[in-house]
Amino acid sequence: DVLEDGTVQYNATENTLTLQGATLTQAGDQDGVVCATGDLRVATLGKNNITGTGADGINISGALTMSGSGTLDVQTKNAENICISASSAQFSGGTYTLGSAGIVIWTWTASGDLDISGNSIIHASSPNHYAIYSAGRILISENAQVQSETGAYGVGLYAASDIEISGGTVEAQSEASNAIYSGGSITINGGKITAKSLGDAPAVWCNNALTITDGELI
Repeated sequence: DVLEDGTVQYNATENTLTLQGATLTQAGDQDGVVCATGDLRVATLGKNNITGTGADGINISGALTMSGSGTLDVQTKNAENICISASSAQFSGGTYTLGSAGIVIWTWTASGDLDISGNSIIHASSPNHYAIYSAGRILISENAQVQSETGAYGVGLYAASDIEISGGTVEAQSEASNAIYSGGSITINGGKITAKSLGDAPAVWCNNALTITDGELI
């Protein structure tokens, strides 16, 4: 019991952090409100909040796995801070409301995918930067719901490699750039995807092939 009030528990054997009605804040120049070297599993129960001022929300040097039936609201105040940063990330359940003046979700290794599946619900919003950025692939499947929007700079949903969508719903928007960008190919084999660019840029851009075999792209 990390805080001795039952809201934050850590199982070192399973490398799992459980948040149950937790409110966590951090001010000052720190790596993250939740910070770990190596891999980490985070399970959410109930309503949880993380706020960073001068710190990332969740900063993991390895793979991050997010699950649970609860909600997690993560807000960072400074442009250089990120809501969720990890080498790779997998969301398999839970509801996440994420807001940052900088990048909202960042997976930063080319071999590290951002995988969103199950009943995960993600709403990522940044007024000035990329909302969701993966240096590898982005995979969205099953019943996942993803809303990703950015303002004056950046892409709503960005993958340096491929984007693969086989289910769920995706709503991406950018005021000045692409709503969805892939440095590789985009494959849609299910789901409903809505992409909107409010500027002159194409709503959807990929450097290689765009393939739609099932689903809907608006």
